[in-house]
Amino acid sequence: MTKLAIRVLTFVLLLGIFISVSFGNMESGHFIEFGQEARAANASCYYDKYSSTSEWYLDHSNETLRTGQYSDVIWDYYEFCDGEVSSPITVLTLESDGYVSMSCPWDYSTVTGYCWLKRTPSVNSNFAPEEKIYRYYSYGFSGGQVIYGEYCGYTISRKRDIKVSLLESNIIAPNGTYPVNGKHTDGYWYVNKGSLSINSPIANEVLSKGNNFTPSISVTNPNGDTLTCKYYIDSAEKETKTISNTATAQLVNFSALDINTLSDGNHTFKFEVSDGNASPMTVSVDVIVDNSPPVIGAVNITADATSINISGSATDTVSDGASMQYRYTAGSTVSNWVNNTSYTIGSLTPNTAYYVKYEARDKAGNVSFKESNVRTKAQVPQLNINNNKETSLDLLINDSNPAVTQYQIMAGSRYVNASGILTSSPEWITVPGKKITVTGLTENTQYNFAIKAKNDEGIESAATQKAGTTLALPPKVNVDKKGITYINLKWEAVSGATGYEIEADGKISSNGTATTYTQNGLEAETSHTYRLRVINAGGTGPWSDIVQAATYPYPPETPVIAETYTTQSAITINWDAVDKATGYEIEVDGKIINTGINTTYTDEGLNPDSTHKYRVRAINDGGSSEWSAYTEISTLPNPPEIPGNLTGKPTMKNITLTWEVPDRAEGYELEIDGRILQVETNTYIHEGLSTNTSHKYRIRAYNKGGKSQWSEPVTVTTWPDIPSVPKNIMATAEQNSITLTWYSSPYAESYDVQIDEKTTVNTKGMSYTNENLTSGTEHSYKIRAVNISGNGEWSNPIEIATLPQEESSSTTGAAIIANLAAVVTNKTVIIAWQAVEVNAQYDIEVDGVVFDNGKDTVFNHTGLKAETFHTYRVRTKNANGNGQWCAVLALSTLPDLPGAPSNVNVTVTDTQVQLTWTKEEGISYEVEADGESINVGQVSNYTDENLAPGTSHTYRVRGKNITGVTAWSDSIMKSTTSPSYELECAKDQEFDFSLLAANVQDFGDITFVVTYNPEELEVMDLCEFTAGKDTATGAISGTNISVTVKEGRIEYRVNESINPGTTWSGEISAMVFRAKVDSKVQINFTIE
Repeated sequence: MTKLAIRVLTFVLLLGIFISVSFGNMESGHFIEFGQEARAANASCYYDKYSSTSEWYLDHSNETLRTGQYSDVIWDYYEFCDGEVSSPITVLTLESDGYVSMSCPWDYSTVTGYCWLKRTPSVNSNFAPEEKIYRYYSYGFSGGQVIYGEYCGYTISRKRDIKVSLLESNIIAPNGTYPVNGKHTDGYWYVNKGSLSINSPIANEVLSKGNNFTPSISVTNPNGDTLTCKYYIDSAEKETKTISNTATAQLVNFSALDINTLSDGNHTFKFEVSDGNASPMTVSVDVIVDNSPPVIGAVNITADATSINISGSATDTVSDGASMQYRYTAGSTVSNWVNNTSYTIGSLTPNTAYYVKYEARDKAGNVSFKESNVRTKAQVPQLNINNNKETSLDLLINDSNPAVTQYQIMAGSRYVNASGILTSSPEWITVPGKKITVTGLTENTQYNFAIKAKNDEGIESAATQKAGTTLALPPKVNVDKKGITYINLKWEAVSGATGYEIEADGKISSNGTATTYTQNGLEAETSHTYRLRVINAGGTGPWSDIVQAATYPYPPETPVIAETYTTQSAITINWDAVDKATGYEIEVDGKIINTGINTTYTDEGLNPDSTHKYRVRAINDGGSSEWSAYTEISTLPNPPEIPGNLTGKPTMKNITLTWEVPDRAEGYELEIDGRILQVETNTYIHEGLSTNTSHKYRIRAYNKGGKSQWSEPVTVTTWPDIPSVPKNIMATAEQNSITLTWYSSPYAESYDVQIDEKTTVNTKGMSYTNENLTSGTEHSYKIRAVNISGNGEWSNPIEIATLPQEESSSTTGAAIIANLAAVVTNKTVIIAWQAVEVNAQYDIEVDGVVFDNGKDTVFNHTGLKAETFHTYRVRTKNANGNGQWCAVLALSTLPDLPGAPSNVNVTVTDTQVQLTWTKEEGISYEVEADGESINVGQVSNYTDENLAPGTSHTYRVRGKNITGVTAWSDSIMKSTTSPSYELECAKDQEFDFSLLAANVQDFGDITFVVTYNPEELEVMDLCEFTAGKDTATGAISGTNISVTVKEGRIEYRVNESINPGTTWSGEISAMVFRAKVDSKVQINFTIE
């Protein structure tokens, strides 16, 4: 922008100064014109006002020169001329309507050139636009073709506002009212010329020698001109400063001024600013100088316990007296400067000395004061009473008095001394911690206390009063009544009581002033605890001793008759104990009998086989149960006689037993090999037995009244197994006979020999000769063993022929074989014979095939299968020819040898070890027990009896048959069990010892024996099941047990019948022992 030829310096006076005095007064600002003084004006600026118009101008900022081939363009308007185009085009003329015209010289002789410009909008518009854009080009043509083209660029014609004539100078207005240098909305052009503001002093400011005062102004100039700044006091110039960089606001601080150089009264400060061109700007402000302090009049000071009041007056001869301010001090508390002539300082500590000061300050800040020392009074104490006890009360003093303050405390006509004891003499005491416990008081008594305090100057406070009551002791609590669901308590009334609290089962409740309490809704037979305390004016007293009470139980459940025992003359009734029962009643044939706590009753002196009626009920404090259902029981009849004529008829697997029926028999007990079975009739078949085993039997009859004696025992043996096929059959043939031999079959009584499948003969021995046969004839034989059990299997057939009729040895000269022998195994047959002459040779016929055996008299036939038949015969031969065949020898190989016995199992008791194994047909067994061999036959078990308890034994088993002996089974070591029990005891320790039995079929012949060392143990109770202590020989009441007591030995017998065919298992009794020593002890339990 082009600067103006003549620059006018203008200032805008910005005096936005609010003159604030301590009294809160304010002067408003106002406008001033350039060249005149301004006094305390608001912050404003100077403005010059001009007329305004508008003009067109060319904007060449986008004018460029570019070359390139021109393509088709359709122009709205263009101008052209011949001649060479200058680069760039510079001849442009701005018309008055804002349009642009151009000249385009061209003198290139061979090229026709054109130059034109395009303008937008179209020239056809009837008004000049605010902005036009012109693009101009130059092109050359030759022969009608474009050969050169340049895009020269574009220019813009624009319209703008400008100031014209100065209309008004030095208009003062707030900054921002008009543009800094531009057209305003009112259509005029304004120029901001600068500002001046006074920072210090402010209008009517009071100055004194106590003030730190520096004159200060702020200036600006839009053109940034260097300014000369001055200030005057009362028209006398004081200082000049030069300021630059005024385009932004500059702070001008003059030198500090000593107020002492000014006299008291009014003075005027004037500030002047000039840029050297225009007339200066001056601003003035009036101030007051006051260096004389105010004069203080009378000052009054009064004090109470927590505050001091100060009042006074003061005058000022220079400043405005109405502007006087005051300040008040008490100790460390200092007030602000205030206008009040009276002031109270509170929150002070009672009975405390304070430094007090009164100050007065005039408008210039000059201060006068007066001071003294004042003590606050003691604060009126308040009493609180707590921690009430039966004989003491805690007095708590509630005030702000210091700890050294003394108090006088009265209780009626007596006084509390420093030890908390009531005396008759007045005392002033200090109370550490503001708490004192007054002791030696009477329980449940009201005491009226009064208290006052005094400060260190002896000035006493007023007295306050407080009543306190000691706690009341609780009365004795008694259980008055109780039932199944409630308990009622009762106690004596306490004088002065305002209420009672009862703690029932830990829960506290208020009982008002009533002296009875009932707790309802309780469960039966539950224990409850109670205690009581008294409430009076002093509070809640201590608890009474705990009182315990239990509700009654509900009537017990109806007992159930569990067991009955009968004899011919008595019936014993046992019933289950009922929870919460304290006793029982039994009705016996209509008569009610109380049995106490016993759960058994014996009705004695009855007739055999008579019927009686019983029922029971349980009782306790809550009542009686319902009666149980009636139970009808009959006494037992007399036992039957012994059954007679016990006999047994065996078969291989069964034995049928029969006996005679005695009088009164309801059933029978049959003892079979020590095991007792119940039998309903007089016949019993003992089935599933092993063959050839003996069994022992005896019989007795029973009825409800008991059992007969046992019959004499009868032993019966089952038939043996059907015998097996005879082994090692051998046959020899002669011309007219065949002889058969074989090994004995176990359990065989005789043998059948079948001849040629036609005839069967029976023989007792183990050989048979078939005579009167024709020589040279074939025959077939089979053999089987026979016994009472039946016939065994036939052997495989043996085919053999009688010898043919041959020449005698004397004819051939060869000797006849004699003394032929055979050795047979399961896989070989060895044939041997006696030599008949020196150098004789032999033929042997084996299964029809002849072999030359040379001079050997032994033939080994190997590789055979077990249990296969073979035939042999032998003859001699020499130079004279062959001898006669000997008799045919037919025989079978032996069976294979079985393996060692398998599945060998062992079970033990205290005195026995029983072995079992898997049995194989045709095998007998041998058991080795602790190195001793026992042949047990063709069975699958063995029992080693009469052993000592707790001893170890070793066993193994092997089998054998005709072939030989098997290998032993693996050795098994087992120990018999021990019935001894070892316990680690401490001296005087008691412990239970239970006697158990299992699978008992008959208690009649059994005694349970407990042995121990009486020097180590003492029997305290033989039967813990009963209520009393049982230690003597005899029947134990309420049980079916009788005992015999000896030193170190207790024998138990049980009087109980077991239903035939059933067994009993359970606990016989439970003993209680007490140890006499600290060591291990041993108890033995056996059954005899």
